[in-house]
Amino acid sequence: MRATKSSDRRFKAAYRDWLALQGDLVGRVSSNLVDIADLVGAGSTEPRRWIEASTKLWSGMIGDFGDWIKQESGRALRPAQEWISRCRLEIPQGQKTVTLTIAVPLEAFQDKRGKKLPAIHLEILGVGRVGRRPGASLEPGKHLSFKDPCVKKADRETELTLYDLPPRFLGEVYGGLVWAIETKYPVAALEIEIVE
Repeated sequence: MRATKSSDRRFKAAYRDWLALQGDLVGRVSSNLVDIADLVGAGSTEPRRWIEASTKLWSGMIGDFGDWIKQESGRALRPAQEWISRCRLEIPQGQKTVTLTIAVPLEAFQDKRGKKLPAIHLEILGVGRVGRRPGASLEPGKHLSFKDPCVKKADRETELTLYDLPPRFLGEVYGGLVWAIETKYPVAALEIEIVE
């Protein structure tokens, strides 16, 4: 009887993980269609932009599938230093508000003891200028806010809005880290560049 309950529990967990993977893949395809629609709407003929959109889709899908296989096989997931997500954003000079999509890696939902978490809460301490010169920084609540700081394992994307960007912020490169509060792991590295 116990073996049956244990097997049933494992089957349900595997089925939920499989459904979550399907949701991730559909979400990535949907995001890619939005990227392509934006390129078409902007009349972009620059091959680099189209290749980036395609590469983002396929690398994300392969990463999701690889992570799912590792979890299902019982193998340990990669350490945090390898799975931090890199989010790069180019902001046209003079733009005051922009939204950045952050894809949270699957490993972020596992604490140091290996316990799987159904959801995590994200935190960002600020975004500062990269380099030796001190300069303007972007602060949570003043320039940065998450659409929803709670991210569920079944839907691992969230949006970070940058708003009220000050004029002295323009023309620089800025960086920052997004953290998972529950695990105290970095989840995403932000790289923001102001472009002409």
